[in-house]
Amino acid sequence: MEPMMETVGKHCQGPLSTFQRCILASKGNQAECVKEQQALADCAAQAVPLLQTMKQQCGHLIRDYDECLLVNRHASDEELTGKCLGKLQALADCTNEVKTHAEQAGGATST
Repeated sequence: MEPMMETVGKHCQGPLSTFQRCILASKGNQAECVKEQQALADCAAQAVPLLQTMKQQCGHLIRDYDECLLVNRHASDEELTGKCLGKLQALADCTNEVKTHAEQAGGATST
């Protein structure tokens, strides 16, 4: 996953920077940065096609984890870990499976 993030960072510096500035300006309220987040997501999908496959196949797990973080946003780090770690592990397992399948099929890799 790290090489994919490096590729996104290299190819999507503008959208990433714009999204980060929006998050900082809105004091972490991601709802105010939907346009910037979508621009970053679009750029990432072009830079790393495997990310799009992961979003398609693991999207429900991404949403489950995001929802857990949102519902528990006021919890301590320890409570958050206890409540959301299983969802994060399920997401990691799914993305690893997608990546392994793509590599075995000779499909998209990190670049």
